[in-house]
Amino acid sequence: MNAVIKLASFHVLTLLLLISNLTINCKQFALITSLYNEKNEKRRQEYLFCLKNNLTHPMINQVHILYDQSKDTPTNSFCDILKNIAKQSSNKLTVTKLMGRPSFSYCFELANKKYPDWSIILCNGDVFFNGTLSALKNYNLTDKLLALTRWNSAGKGSLNLNWLHDKQGKFRGDWAEFSQDAWIFDTPIRKIAGDTIMLGTWNCDSLIAYAIGKSGLQIFNPCLTIQCCHLHLTEIRHYVAIQAKGPFLALPWCELNNPIIKRDQDDSITSVKRTIGYPIKTRVAND
Repeated sequence: MNAVIKLASFHVLTLLLLISNLTINCKQFALITSLYNEKNEKRRQEYLFCLKNNLTHPMINQVHILYDQSKDTPTNSFCDILKNIAKQSSNKLTVTKLMGRPSFSYCFELANKKYPDWSIILCNGDVFFNGTLSALKNYNLTDKLLALTRWNSAGKGSLNLNWLHDKQGKFRGDWAEFSQDAWIFDTPIRKIAGDTIMLGTWNCDSLIAYAIGKSGLQIFNPCLTIQCCHLHLTEIRHYVAIQAKGPFLALPWCELNNPIIKRDQDDSITSVKRTIGYPIKTRVAND
């Protein structure tokens, strides 16, 4: 009888350990992004498509929108839409109102305070994730930050990696490696000098890449493994492309298990003139 009780107790203990290990290995992802009162209906639908896909992603437990009120109007229907989605999301969606775009420092501090010991996805509002995010399910992000070049939605379920070319059709790797739309890390994240770098602004990706490298974190771009899906078929933009002074940091494309780590001392440049590239040649993958 004692032997049976001991055997049963052993099986219960084993089951509890298995459940514990599954809980530890199951990452909790919180996705932080920013939105504003977009008035163009087609562009608004692109944002809503991305939001709804992220809300239903099995690996994303929370979505947190930093809503810029600076473009609000008396009839602010887009904000009302977001409020209604939040009510129906079973506490999965949070909307925080700000005046102006959030800085990267604000986003990092919010992640540390609101989502301690979580895995965080910080991304632009027109980005969503597919099944390739599962590559991070048991991945150790300690002292690392992943900055992902986007895969552009080409419609009908196809995605094109953001190959940028000049008007003559020449591939510009220097342009492509300066472009990222999502940043993935674990909290708590260390202090990074991003107070003056605003999310979603021109050159913000390569500027914050340099600041992250300067902080001592390992930063790399495994976009060949994880697809950060970018939906911008309308081509509507509300920023001006200007020449900015660095320092910047370029991040070569790589795979998650074969990272190319860049260092700020050797790989930065003090200034660069960046212009919009032309995605002529494409690398296609299914959603």
